[in-house]
Amino acid sequence: MYPFSIFLVNCDATRQHELIGVLRRLQASVLRSIPSLRQALFECRPAGNEPVAIVGCFDSAEDVQAIRQFRRLQPNWPVIAVVPQSQLVGAMRAGATQVVVTPVQEADFREALAAIAEQFALARRAAQVVSVTGATSGCGATLIAAILASELARLDNRHVILGEPTVPRGQLAARLAVKPDYTVVDLLRPADAARTDRHELDATTIRRALVPIGERLELLAGEYRSSIPTSPLPPAGVLELISALRTMADVVVLEVPCTYDDVFFTLLSRAEQVVLVAEQRIPAIRTMQMITEILSQTEGERQVHVLLNRYDPSLLGFTGEKIHELVPADTIHPLPNDPAMNEAANAGLLQPHAPASTPLVRALRSFAQRLTQDQAPVPEPKLAFLNRLARMIGFGS
Repeated sequence: MYPFSIFLVNCDATRQHELIGVLRRLQASVLRSIPSLRQALFECRPAGNEPVAIVGCFDSAEDVQAIRQFRRLQPNWPVIAVVPQSQLVGAMRAGATQVVVTPVQEADFREALAAIAEQFALARRAAQVVSVTGATSGCGATLIAAILASELARLDNRHVILGEPTVPRGQLAARLAVKPDYTVVDLLRPADAARTDRHELDATTIRRALVPIGERLELLAGEYRSSIPTSPLPPAGVLELISALRTMADVVVLEVPCTYDDVFFTLLSRAEQVVLVAEQRIPAIRTMQMITEILSQTEGERQVHVLLNRYDPSLLGFTGEKIHELVPADTIHPLPNDPAMNEAANAGLLQPHAPASTPLVRALRSFAQRLTQDQAPVPEPKLAFLNRLARMIGFGS
């Protein structure tokens, strides 16, 4: 067995059958087949956040060019390109990690898989995504997302990105008193008003919109400038952006307004951790029941946590135990009412690194430790494949 799972991409039925047979004989785990690399950006979700490799069939120069865009957005996922001899050099220049020339030779494929295993055995896993949403308006989800991101950044030298990528008008920039030069709207709107195509979402472009707001903590803000016109953000662009953010941090914390649309449920379903912020009220309980029921019917593995903000233990019908009976979440965490933090947030004085002595921050620090129990960062990979490459193009034995 290899220390990664494989997605087959861009392969017709005949080639799928051939490659699945080869990979099974080599004891490689194939998760599924996906029609294109672009679609793979949105749909590749390994079980348990394990390492992933892409095995793709690229028969034309146009197919090969798709590798370049994919590697910009997912540099940590190796690509084994299965190509005809005529596309060998093009695939290498486009960024393929390993190249296997057709007709496929099993021994050649074994060497490619072995090289990937060696290169990426210690590769950093894709960042886990923590999606924070409020069950009702005014429940404090924005405040909690900001403090939670700060506390996650304190743990084990983690690099954390806090973002609000689903709405054209955001709150975080104003609440954190920062004025980014670029926002989510700048990243996802067309590059030219007369055209419909967007800016390329490579790491360099995205980093221009990231604002440091603390040690190892960056913000990707929604639009805060009243002079900038906005329109609904393209769902495909939002998902592509989040896929790219996964490669740029250890944890990505998303503040996701409860809009109940397809993008909302897609973001929750693809997060490793879903955090529902609620108060002890019947509308909040009904909303959480609806969200957890829909999530239970979607593919993938995730944990769902309920944070009961401004918790009042004297509300006998709404204790944490009673709410846990009504809402099928993995965990329920009461958060204390913290008047000082609430007043600071209402006055626009929220700071990303809040004083550690406040009751709310202490509670969220404990919750952050629970989220990261099995998510310790690991070293970056050492890359080395020149020996096999030299043999392929005619050098060496």
